[in-house]
Amino acid sequence: MTTDQDDVKLRYLEFYAGVGGWRMALEQAVRDYGAYYEQKDGKDHGKNDGNNNNGHKKGDNSSSDARRPSPPEITTHCVGALDHSDLCVSVYEHNFGNPHHRQGCSSNKNNNNKHDRRSKKKPRQPLRTCNIEALSLDDLQTKLPADVYFLSPPCQPHTRQHQNQTQDTNDARSKSFWHFCDLLEQLGGSDSGSGTSSLPRMICVENVVHFEASESCRRFRQVLLKLQYRYAEFHLTPTQVQLPNDRPRYFGVAIQCSSSPPQGSLAGRLLQSYFTSTAATTTNPNETNKQGDDPEPELQIHTSLPELDVWLDNGRHKWPQLQDFLD
Repeated sequence: MTTDQDDVKLRYLEFYAGVGGWRMALEQAVRDYGAYYEQKDGKDHGKNDGNNNNGHKKGDNSSSDARRPSPPEITTHCVGALDHSDLCVSVYEHNFGNPHHRQGCSSNKNNNNKHDRRSKKKPRQPLRTCNIEALSLDDLQTKLPADVYFLSPPCQPHTRQHQNQTQDTNDARSKSFWHFCDLLEQLGGSDSGSGTSSLPRMICVENVVHFEASESCRRFRQVLLKLQYRYAEFHLTPTQVQLPNDRPRYFGVAIQCSSSPPQGSLAGRLLQSYFTSTAATTTNPNETNKQGDDPEPELQIHTSLPELDVWLDNGRHKWPQLQDFLD
């Protein structure tokens, strides 16, 4: 992640990109971030209208403007979108345009292509048909360096809709995710003593409910623990954000914190309430347990995020009509 005085450039890499659901969610979140601060700024100006205790005249907001720092603009850049399916790649390209051009999104609604305009170098081809098992450590370090990884690995080995879910790691469709875990572990090991890190600052995973009980997810947690990530796990469904689709899913979010967020901030509250500390294990992270296995992080599944207005399905919201989505 690179930063200017008033700009944050967020590079992200999509594994199992599909039709681009993760990308759509990220770009919407960035736009919502910009709209939130724009709305908040408007309310703050409204509060300062008229005379105040310091004797400023109506409309004179110079003092408040000087004290209130502007929020950083977030610009996203997709460094790669990988999927083994030619059909998914073609749909992704249809949804997000020509993959041969740098694609981005900005929290500044008037500057969505700012990053594109500033780039003069011929860009890499970020979208391609790719077998995840064929990725190498060099690919992640030098060709596809990113601040955020998004993953939706194959769910078939873990779904409740067939009788083969006990195969888990014996299912060939699990191999690519295990390869990803191996690469992530190697990525952390290659950074030892270098003073710099090629590891992503955040990793987001989506899968079916009960993925958290699989050996694949257990392996993933062990790697995160070894690399000093903090991790949160959720069972959430679209109806919790007023979308008429009851489809419970597992979500995992891993973050690396070089410093603690400001006390009392939203980020600080989320970190304290949901994210497992790297010290919250059954054993020392550098040791194995009594059975000789790798250390096992604590498992806690959260089913709501009230701080982000994601509530349990308790009837507090009025469901929108299907026609609302068609208009």
